[in-house]
Amino acid sequence: MKKHLSSREFDIMCILWNSDKPLTATGILEQDSSFKTVTVQTCLKKLLENDYVKVAEIIQVGKSFARTYLPVVTAEEYLSSRFASQVSGAERKIAFSKGMIAALLNDEETDEEVIDELEAFIKERKEQLKKS
Repeated sequence: MKKHLSSREFDIMCILWNSDKPLTATGILEQDSSFKTVTVQTCLKKLLENDYVKVAEIIQVGKSFARTYLPVVTAEEYLSSRFASQVSGAERKIAFSKGMIAALLNDEETDEEVIDELEAFIKERKEQLKKS
């Protein structure tokens, strides 16, 4: 398993996961103005070292050049590995999973589409298990 992300590294990964294109450090700062430039640069350096992101390309920005970053690890892969490392045993996984799903669905903004997607995901996973 890869190194656990700090809260700021996780915030940057969320920005990259939600972006439809690679982002520069400046692009990340534009998404979340609470970051400081040095924080973004430090986090990106650590994310590169730990193989969470890669440099997609180097682009020209004005008269200088900047790297664009792309996640190597998906949100699902990261969260799945974190979950698996925290919970072992079938009974604990079931209890934890129920609690996690309940927390997600108890939000007032949860609509039927979210529940439909979760049901489809579970159905797909069941089919994968039957095949293997």
